[in-house]
Amino acid sequence: DKLNADGGVEVAGKKYQIKVVDKDDEYNASKTVQNINEEVGPDGTKAFAVFNVVGTANNVAIREALNENCVPNLFAGTGSPAWGNPAYPWLVGSTLAPYTLEAKAFADYLVENQPDAKVAMLVQDDDFGKAYEEGFKAAIEGTDITVTDVATYPTGANEVASQVTSLAATGADTFFNGATLLACPNALTEAKANNWERTSTFVSGTCISKTLMGIAGADADGVFATTNIKDPLNPAFADDPAMKEYLEVIGELGASDVDPENGIVAYGYTQAAVFEYVLSQVDELSRSAVINALRTIDTDGLGLALDGVMIKMGADDPFLAENLQLIQYDAANKYFENVGEVIDFEGKTAELTPEDLITG
Repeated sequence: DKLNADGGVEVAGKKYQIKVVDKDDEYNASKTVQNINEEVGPDGTKAFAVFNVVGTANNVAIREALNENCVPNLFAGTGSPAWGNPAYPWLVGSTLAPYTLEAKAFADYLVENQPDAKVAMLVQDDDFGKAYEEGFKAAIEGTDITVTDVATYPTGANEVASQVTSLAATGADTFFNGATLLACPNALTEAKANNWERTSTFVSGTCISKTLMGIAGADADGVFATTNIKDPLNPAFADDPAMKEYLEVIGELGASDVDPENGIVAYGYTQAAVFEYVLSQVDELSRSAVINALRTIDTDGLGLALDGVMIKMGADDPFLAENLQLIQYDAANKYFENVGEVIDFEGKTAELTPEDLITG
């Protein structure tokens, strides 16, 4: 809306208006397919591109058809390392760091601070959960950290009480909560209800929004996660120029249903900023030009990306954002504090990820 109000986005000296049509798939992959078929058309001619579809299974369900029709599937709203599969060149991940890098960052934290940790894992029963499980197990190889048990829950389910009760009974002193949507805060609440004494807890980067942390409330206090986006609730960014611009833009829109303090809004804003940048770099408005520009992007400072986070891809590096920040939740103040410095995994995702998670 902001770009369009200013005349549109400039591509090769000409300005274009961007029309966005969104549909709710309710995190149901079959409904994602239905929505995309309606909006893009069976031959891919009804829309220029697909933007930020949420969910690993959801993007897997549509990638074949979009790839065959050469429709850009831009900024898939998931950190699945499968978006590095060269068989699907029209699919590009978002600034969400690959899940295996999240797992590696947490494993490295444990090596440094809790070297003999006993970890119980909760993951979704699909490729999303598989990435966390295999990524974390690969990251702790050669250490004294052990995994006591891995419990799974059905894709899209919210209730995880029995799984958490089972994990708490293992005697683990660390909880890797790889759940998403409501299952994530529900798992934290269940851990508290089970009087599960833990030294540390990690939650998925998909779980760090104001909404989900708010549901968990005090039960989320002290949990670790990773991000590469500035938290609008963190007062450390109050005077940050990018944050000021973000709040100004959202305020000018006057959208009552948009909460600028919610990290998921900051995330969406950042994906749009990356898209605008890519469009400004092409010499013609074509699908192939956009994909080629995105595949060779090398910049920083877009949207609310943290300082030190590169937005970068290359011929041998199909992952958009591989720098991340370890963060810890302060339930009393309702925001995440940064822990340490930005971790640089640039160009290392393939090296740190089991191959089947990329090409399987």
